[in-house]
Amino acid sequence: MANRDLELALKIKATAEGLGEIRSTIKELENAGIETETWKAAVNELDDTLAEVARNDALIEQFVKLKTETTQSADALKQAQAQAQKLAVELKNTENPTKAQTAAFEKSRAAVVKSSTAYNQNRLAVQNMRGDLKTAGIETRNLAAHQIAGNKAAADAKAKADLLTRGLQSQVTQLKAASTATVKQAASHTEVTKTAK
Repeated sequence: MANRDLELALKIKATAEGLGEIRSTIKELENAGIETETWKAAVNELDDTLAEVARNDALIEQFVKLKTETTQSADALKQAQAQAQKLAVELKNTENPTKAQTAAFEKSRAAVVKSSTAYNQNRLAVQNMRGDLKTAGIETRNLAAHQIAGNKAAADAKAKADLLTRGLQSQVTQLKAASTATVKQAASHTEVTKTAK
């Protein structure tokens, strides 16, 4: 799971960095007086996609962590209850329990209360998280499918960013060629004017 999360985070970061470079190129084109609204809209759409993928991945990761903590707290509660029951039986079967036995029993009862509180808090957090996931359109029964979809969305965003980069590079190359041609033409015109004098 951690490997997949790292891989997705790296995809998102690389794509976001690519979008930063695209924005820089768009700014240069804009400064040159070129229409860039279509490019800007495409970058904003990719930004939104990446933000949604990152949010959904964080929700899934948080849910999985909470589920694990809930399972662990349920196990801790069972162990604490078993220990308290064992000590209760020992106290009941002892005519004159020692202070140490009574203290151990009280300590185990406190551990049951603490474990029960932790378990109930975790269960409530998991239920709240289910609601958050549902609001985001993620069903907890299909987390793996949503994770795969997130990876695909990140890969698609990367591919679109690469396509945008190539398109912008092509436009910049064409503009540079046109600019160079204009400079050469101006130089040639200047040369012709000098020769004519």
